Parts: sequence; structure tokens; C-alpha cells
Amino acid sequence: MQRITSEIVGKRSKTDGPVKDESGRLLTDPDKVNEAWATHFEKLLSRSSPADPPDIPSTPLLNLAVDIEATSRGEILKAATKLNSGKSSGDQIAA
Repeated sequence: MQRITSEIVGKRSKTDGPVKDESGRLLTDPDKVNEAWATHFEKLLSRSSPADPPDIPSTPLLNLAVDIEATSRGEILKAATKLNSGKSSGDQIAA
């Protein structure tokens, strides 16, 4: 999402760098580049399960009192008036 936003605003930097094969030679053929990436991710993602998996205890479900009523117009206006330009809304809204 950030890449798309930067591209729209005109602040996009090129992230495509040179790709080398396993012997260190620079690849220029697009098909060879794609093949190198496929090989890389095949090795990265094709792992067997660990012999001794970690014992992660389950977390009990919490019964939280969550207000699911519709937000009132007054609440929206109150939150909007607390917003300062240049700051994210999550930092400004307090209960």
C-alpha cells in the first residue's frame, strides 16, 4: 500500500535490483531472472516441519464487553474535532 501511495504522490524509488544466479553471475534475461526468483522462494518456503516443535500453550478465550452499538453522530463529531492535521487519527481519539 505504501508503494502505491508513494507512486501516486511521485515519490517512488526503484526497488528492482540486479539478480544473480547461484554462481554469482548477473542475470539479464527476464526468463532467467524469474527462474532465479522461483528457485530462491522454492528453497525458502519448502522446509520440512521441525523435529521438535515448540510447545505453545493455548490462550483462553476472553469475554470482553465490547460495545457493538452504532456510533452516534455526536461521537463522530467529537472524535473529528480532536484530530490535528498531520497526525494519525489513532493517536488523537481518546475514550
